[in-house]
Amino acid sequence: MDFAARVDWEKESRPMASGPIRILVVAAHPADAFDQAGGTLAHHVAEGDQVSALIVTGGARSHDWQMVDRHLKADEPVDLEKDSDEGHEKKTDETRRACAELGITDLHFFGLEDDEEMLTQEIVFRIAEKFRELRPHIVITHHPYEEGGFKMHASVGRGVLYARRACTGSSRLSGKPWLVPVVYFMNPMAYVNHNSLNQGVGFFRSDVYVDITDVVEKKVRAMDCIESQYYAGLYARKATEIGDGAHGNMVMTSYAEQFQRYTAQICYKLPMSDFEVRTADEPREQTMIRRGYMLDHMASMPEGQRPNGLPYEFDRDLYDP
Repeated sequence: MDFAARVDWEKESRPMASGPIRILVVAAHPADAFDQAGGTLAHHVAEGDQVSALIVTGGARSHDWQMVDRHLKADEPVDLEKDSDEGHEKKTDETRRACAELGITDLHFFGLEDDEEMLTQEIVFRIAEKFRELRPHIVITHHPYEEGGFKMHASVGRGVLYARRACTGSSRLSGKPWLVPVVYFMNPMAYVNHNSLNQGVGFFRSDVYVDITDVVEKKVRAMDCIESQYYAGLYARKATEIGDGAHGNMVMTSYAEQFQRYTAQICYKLPMSDFEVRTADEPREQTMIRRGYMLDHMASMPEGQRPNGLPYEFDRDLYDP
């Protein structure tokens, strides 16, 4: 290929991938596979990209809240191991059904215990070998400093970055080397100010927003599948409204998911979407109509769920010192 031809090829390829790409979301717990990036993943599935999910832990011990409530109410000692095994099976089934709502069928489960939150070399190598097996172009995962770095989300986020390095060389891994070109941290601002270790912005920023308004109903239906965490019904809708709805409002749309890119982007020219071009002279009335679009118009409640949920009474006295 001569120089001129190579330049023409680069002009076509740099602004956007020209063909289908492979995307892998690496999640700490089952619901993490879709509750923070599910709309974005649904877009990529619809566009013909290969989307896979890797769930590191079983999620039962920390995220099967139905099981936790049973233990709280039990008068006699419970069989924790039996309940945990059953919980893992339930969480796996919920995740498969939820991801199917978004068109994601290629799921990989490590099934590790979720009460062991420290990052280990074993986890790093297992993630790295999965990178070599699936050879993703984009990996989506948790921010490595979420809540100061002291939780399973952050451990998995750090594990992804270590694994990205490990799978590039001649390390003690099976499969051929692979460099993951792009890593995105999903919902990076979600836990800022949750504790004193995450005060202010620091390492956190949102530099990419994906408009998911057209698939937000799919995402809510996916969250409805997570009955073990009481997501189904009212919570799925409120969480989407105050989370994705707030993100969308920041960028003048209805619903969006936010991401932080790990490395800088390389382009042939500065990236700008047609959506951004349109906002330059769009009537403000149209902008506000779009920003005000409400989920309630789209997502009906699951069968058997009451619109207002269980009775809840606000008690002012609980907040007195």
